[in-house]
Amino acid sequence: PILVDYLAQMLPLKKGYVAQRILQALAAIGTNDALALVARAVGSKDRQVAIWAITMAGNSRLVECLDDIAARHDDPDAMIRCTAAWAIATMGQSRGQKWLLDQALDRSQPEDARAQAVQNLGFLDSRPLANALRALTSAESKTVALEAQVALAKMRDEAQLDELRRAIQSGDAQARRHALEVLARSGSDDDIAFVEKEAPRLAASDIAAFMSALPLGGAPGAAAYLARAGSVPGELGTLAMGQIHKLGPRALDALGRLLAANPSRDRLIEIISAIAAITDKKALELLEPWTENADERVRLWARQSARLVEQRLLVQ
Repeated sequence: PILVDYLAQMLPLKKGYVAQRILQALAAIGTNDALALVARAVGSKDRQVAIWAITMAGNSRLVECLDDIAARHDDPDAMIRCTAAWAIATMGQSRGQKWLLDQALDRSQPEDARAQAVQNLGFLDSRPLANALRALTSAESKTVALEAQVALAKMRDEAQLDELRRAIQSGDAQARRHALEVLARSGSDDDIAFVEKEAPRLAASDIAAFMSALPLGGAPGAAAYLARAGSVPGELGTLAMGQIHKLGPRALDALGRLLAANPSRDRLIEIISAIAAITDKKALELLEPWTENADERVRLWARQSARLVEQRLLVQ
């Protein structure tokens, strides 16, 4: 109760990342008083606070907030409406999916809100809406069309997957890279395996496009794939190390294996930098042995990196 009271006092005074963390903490505490604060924030006049509160409620399946979230369905802000529809859908309410689809199909809506609505459908089990999503793959908005293709790929729609695979095997460079981006965002290890199999026939720029989009999909095997790429000298390996940290703590095991593989000094610095970008106690554990390394450059870089991680953990 003391912590909830303190957070209740702090929430109206904070914005940005701190307000987001307070809402996360309240949702995690989960007491009636804490959830009442989240529900109150759902109705906030501060656009970003309202979006975060609705998102926290959806992620935590806080059905206690359902009525408050549903009330934002008529909000004049398209992105608030979109987030509210997604949250309601995550709580098992079919009307949430319908609202998302209506927003995605409505050409009068802002493009970013339409694209977000389609993306949200991809995060849900929306197979009954597959035909509507297929129609959106040829939408006049390239952003909406892309998100529709990603949503279908996430659903493992065979017609969409076959089309993407054919594009990757084609001689059209633009279509190939577009298809690689979609498969990278599908979140499926099967798509990673397919691209690895095709890799000998792909240009370096194709592989780079795939790697750059891979963290957006968050496939279980994404970290291992990027670590394999990072074990090879060259620009693609450097790019892989620049992307892997975006997977967060899930990447630390793969990065630990890379550290143990006796990499070159330049690659070692890249690996340490990737670890330093992840706010997790295990990151500190991986960095600690390197803070006493015989190579001065490595030692200083590891110490600086460890301090950065420690500072972020303190803020967290």
